[in-house]
Amino acid sequence: MPRSAVVVGGGPAGASAAIGLKRSGLDVTLIEQRTNWQGRINACFLCPEAVGELGHLGVLEAVRDGGAADVTNGALTFPGGEPLAFEIRRDGVAGLALPRQLLEDTLLERARTEGVTVEMGTKASAVHPDGSRWIVSLRDARDRTSRRRFTLVVLADGYHTIAADAAAKPRRGWFGWSAVFAGDRRAPGTLSLHAFPGGYASVLTCGESFTAVAGLTWHARGQTRPWQAEIDDVVERSKSLRDALYGLERTEDWRGIGPIPFRHNLRIGPGPVAVGDAAAVSDPFIGNGLSRALAAGPLLARCVAETGSADATEIGRVHARLWNERYAKRLSGSLWIRSLFKSGLAFKIGEKTVFRRGSVVDRVIMRYLAAPDRTPLPPPGAVAPAVVTPL
Repeated sequence: MPRSAVVVGGGPAGASAAIGLKRSGLDVTLIEQRTNWQGRINACFLCPEAVGELGHLGVLEAVRDGGAADVTNGALTFPGGEPLAFEIRRDGVAGLALPRQLLEDTLLERARTEGVTVEMGTKASAVHPDGSRWIVSLRDARDRTSRRRFTLVVLADGYHTIAADAAAKPRRGWFGWSAVFAGDRRAPGTLSLHAFPGGYASVLTCGESFTAVAGLTWHARGQTRPWQAEIDDVVERSKSLRDALYGLERTEDWRGIGPIPFRHNLRIGPGPVAVGDAAAVSDPFIGNGLSRALAAGPLLARCVAETGSADATEIGRVHARLWNERYAKRLSGSLWIRSLFKSGLAFKIGEKTVFRRGSVVDRVIMRYLAAPDRTPLPPPGAVAPAVVTPL
């Protein structure tokens, strides 16, 4: 019989991880604490790398049928400057603009179709080792508690993961925010980035009734104002953002989170395997966070194939190695970008000496807009014998 795995979290990383493990021959349960869709702090852009992962997961055509629009180009604007255009298409693959709910609902439905057991309204409160297995403490929608054993635990529960250290939450740092607007007459797939002292924002048109606006701002003493006041201040600092929002109607309240605990590598050690934001949080810069989330399944399938087993320790070691090889340099590179943006003086120097040069902008963006991964997942039902053989 296949070994058992539980994936904690039903977002893009969790659904992708569940699909990848199921195709590798494991008996997979995905648990998600929410019972229905809830809005998130995010943009709705998928870079070409992420679009390639959708193809591996078998949902690319479904999201296209649901209304996703190609994103082939973008523009970056600094205060007082002209927009700097950049190309998004890589190896013939464009990015995508789509509502986040469409993405998540499609991924969960795909997981169910492939045989993953999806339990909504179930929350994991703790994970403990038990010999070669793991005990997961659960609470369901009826407030009933249980403890269940699994061979492999994958945490896809965000940066507030249950495996996080219980340290005091800092006040200073970067805060993210977003909202949805309607009434945009620009073509679906229009993407603009707006830089200003202390942060940056993106405006992505998915359609006339859905334009996603998201951003990141630095606060040295913490964020204490209502989010609407925060955005009002941002708009005052960025004329290009103000122009982009002109005539649009906000259809939901502003949401915000933070401080965001950015990380640059994945620690190698015993414990559950972490994917998505539970592994590391990066800037919402050109869709890298969603790209890493969607790659969780293909990467885990490769780990199972390399180890030839479902042993949690071996899979964790291989996963950390492959993850760091693929993402660590990109995440470290974003550190200097944040350093330039959070200081008003550094921002002005960077704008005049670095970011006004289109060639530099192109090189920076090319580093983050990786081409689609050409290593596909095994197709549904293609299980390697070594995976299902008991250890």
